[in-house]
Amino acid sequence: MTSLNSPLQGLGLSRRVYPFLGLGIVGMVTIRGLGGVITSPELAAAVVIGVLLVMAPLAPVRLLPSGRLVAAIPVALGFGLAAYPLWASGTTVGIAASVALAAVGCSLILVPWDRVPRSLHAISPIGGLLIALFVEAQYGSSVLHAFPFVLLPLLFLALYFTNFEFALGAALAVINIVVVAIQNPDATDSGQALIAALTLVGLGLLVRRVVADLQTSRAEAAAAEAAKSELLASLGVRNEQLQDMTRMKSEFLASMSHEIRTPMNGVIGMTGLLLGTELSSEQRDYVETIRTSGDTLLEIINDILDFSKIEAGRVRMESVDFSPKHVTEEAVELFGEAAANKGIELILDVEGDIPAQVVGDPGRLRQVLLNLVGNAVKFTDAGEVVVRVLRLEAKGPGVLLRFEVSDTGIGLSEDEKAQVFATYSQVDSSTTRRHGGTGLGLAIARMLTQLMGGEIGVESNKAAGSRFWFTAMFRESTIKSDVSSPISLVGTAVAIVDDNRTNRTILERYLDSWGMRQRSFEGGMEALREMRRAQGDDQFDVAIVDMMMPGMDGRALAAEIRRDQSLMDMVVVLLTSAGHSEQPVPGVDIELVKPVRPSQLFDVLHTLLAAKPERMRMAPVEEPVPPAHAGRDARILVVEDNVANIKVAVRMIERLGYRADMAGNGLEAVSALGKLDYDAVLMDCQMPEMDGYEATRQIRRHEQGNKERLHTPIIAMTASAMSGDRERCLAAGMDDYISKPIKLHVVAAVLERWLGTAAGEEERTAEAKR
Repeated sequence: MTSLNSPLQGLGLSRRVYPFLGLGIVGMVTIRGLGGVITSPELAAAVVIGVLLVMAPLAPVRLLPSGRLVAAIPVALGFGLAAYPLWASGTTVGIAASVALAAVGCSLILVPWDRVPRSLHAISPIGGLLIALFVEAQYGSSVLHAFPFVLLPLLFLALYFTNFEFALGAALAVINIVVVAIQNPDATDSGQALIAALTLVGLGLLVRRVVADLQTSRAEAAAAEAAKSELLASLGVRNEQLQDMTRMKSEFLASMSHEIRTPMNGVIGMTGLLLGTELSSEQRDYVETIRTSGDTLLEIINDILDFSKIEAGRVRMESVDFSPKHVTEEAVELFGEAAANKGIELILDVEGDIPAQVVGDPGRLRQVLLNLVGNAVKFTDAGEVVVRVLRLEAKGPGVLLRFEVSDTGIGLSEDEKAQVFATYSQVDSSTTRRHGGTGLGLAIARMLTQLMGGEIGVESNKAAGSRFWFTAMFRESTIKSDVSSPISLVGTAVAIVDDNRTNRTILERYLDSWGMRQRSFEGGMEALREMRRAQGDDQFDVAIVDMMMPGMDGRALAAEIRRDQSLMDMVVVLLTSAGHSEQPVPGVDIELVKPVRPSQLFDVLHTLLAAKPERMRMAPVEEPVPPAHAGRDARILVVEDNVANIKVAVRMIERLGYRADMAGNGLEAVSALGKLDYDAVLMDCQMPEMDGYEATRQIRRHEQGNKERLHTPIIAMTASAMSGDRERCLAAGMDDYISKPIKLHVVAAVLERWLGTAAGEEERTAEAKR
């Protein structure tokens, strides 16, 4: 060890040197013996001061003197009183020695050591050893008396100074002990000079070793801290690089989305328009194939973008009031036709204790359900798919719901279950696999489930079907659902006729929750026999009948019920998996498509029973035809730089009965609106020369400068699908947002909404002028 930090630094100096100075003062006093101390007030006062200085590090910092002069006062006073026997005689040597001792002690505090070269910092302790040697040689002493005077400076050097400075001090200490022993050989302790000298050197070396180890540890700690700081700095740089990479990836995905969706808009839009023309069966088949392939590609793009947004942590979960039952019903209903085409039963089972309203993100819940139900229908060739919703007990505040999707499909092995939720994982990844997909669907479902505060899992055996489940936590809603109804269903007797046991069980549960009496039958003949046998209070009011049953199907059973005088007033609800019949089914009050939503069945039963017995036989429910817009002479400006997309948008607008004009970029759009008033604008966002955002801002500024000009609805058309795109459009002054590829029904709905609003504003403006 070649160098140490000096202890003579200003900050905390008194706390470091006071103990050594205090021991030096007490050591000087004790040379006189206990009797001399007791009989001398000066020496007793010196002992008190020395003890207080030794105990100084234990005192709070605020109680210690802060200035150099003030801090030196107790040191000078203590050494002056301790040297009383030297200067009391009045000799010049005694007075000089006393002043020198006090000066050496005070120099540790008074000298501005931070301005003194480091090589001179050892003057004070070495000077103390030299003064001690002179005084003991001059006045005579003993080994025992000399030992503390040389020990304290030597320990000071061992603790804080260099090896050379310590060696010089050790030599002076040994010389001091030897001189005392030679000068006073008759003293009783002179024979202990050797052991005293060795003790001084050995103790000093031991302290040096401890200090060396401490300095090594400090150096290692400093190196570790430096390495840690360097690592943290490196991690900070790396984190910034990763954030830049994530931003670049997001920008790339947004750009890629735009570049892919722009031509896809032309493909899907044109095929939709083409399907509206007269085509041969072969041509229609070709066009349907093109549209299906385009939709599949669009789903893949959406999966990739969704996964990227979730992975980057850019998915914002909404908190809105919604009905979990209705969201589940809507999600399941979308797969009714696909399930019917494959000949499988699609069944919905919602427990009665599910809250009518919760607070959460219905869109993300719907996305997970669509994925799981879609997979179940896709991988099931026969049997059934059952979707269940039940409430679990939450450990804290909130509503914990569990969603289950069970099927009788191909099932999963143990290895397949272990990887089914992994990214880009597919159960069958061979080139001969039957089902397509990106392998991202279940990975996205897992991430969204975690964002909803739940978990996801699967129970399955190979060739024995699967049960996928997930949980989600929602907040309780303050909105209370109004479940009041004009009539009560309590006590109404219902006959359930269905050959599928699961269907019967779920319908039984629905009816029980509404207070209705029910009996289930597996076949039509058995049900008809029991209906005829029931009399009085046991007579059935309603029959819920499945269409496809062995022996007697639903159509035949309904006809038999209407032919029987005792049963002809019953309400007959027909359940079918094949969609509504082209012609009304004789004897049937209403036809419902599976899976039947409980809310839908509840409303139907209320309506039919409220009209009993005057009700008329109801025809099957038809899809409503949207009313024609009264202002079909409205003029729409289409702003788009892609030729194919212009054709698609213009054809759609003309097909909806509006008039369409075209502009190739934002500059042309601003110019066109300056010459002619348009009822609405379909604005592409990314265009050369001037994009849609800047064009919209200029249009809004022109409107603000011209009070006579009405607000023109501007609907964004963008192929971007990243987080914040909608907010960016609205911030620019646009009124609505359509994601490419645009669909005819979406364009129709948006234009109906905004043109209706614009018409209302125009009427109010005209009324105000009148």
